[in-house]
Amino acid sequence: MAASADDISHIGRLLQSRATRFPDRAFVAFGGMTYSYGEAARAANCVAHGLRRLGVRKGDAVAIMFSNCPEFVFAWLGVVPDHVVPPVR
Repeated sequence: MAASADDISHIGRLLQSRATRFPDRAFVAFGGMTYSYGEAARAANCVAHGLRRLGVRKGDAVAIMFSNCPEFVFAWLGVVPDHVVPPVR
């Protein structure tokens, strides 16, 4: 079953809420590095603002191409707040 746009945007709101409440708690660990909720939210917000500056709007499709890394997660989280559609296969 595919997630709806509301389900996906909830993930963005949840990250922001956790970043406010627990900014220094671990969010993701990868390759010996640990990233906090605060760091993840800041990175996701940078992606979101950058996409807006480029003219990406609600309903637009955005491709995200990374290897297996935390930056993929941050980019994906930066896409979901505005219901921009990250294609998933």
